[in-house]
Amino acid sequence: MAKPYKEGRGWAMRKRFKGHDIYVSGCQSRAEAEQAMAKKIAAITGTPNPKRRGAEEMTLGQALQC
Repeated sequence: MAKPYKEGRGWAMRKRFKGHDIYVSGCQSRAEAEQAMAKKIAAITGTPNPKRRGAEEMTLGQALQC
């Protein structure tokens, strides 16, 4: 679990989530840093999943037929 830490005059937080390196800084309080991190994680998990098999597993011909 990542924890907020003092960086200069503000609070910062680093975390790796699903292969993404997330960095939040410039927050006025520890709680604000945790909320900003939660928003960034929600943005990553909130993306919709691709229909069918996705671009990596579909050929051009299959995509044109959909």
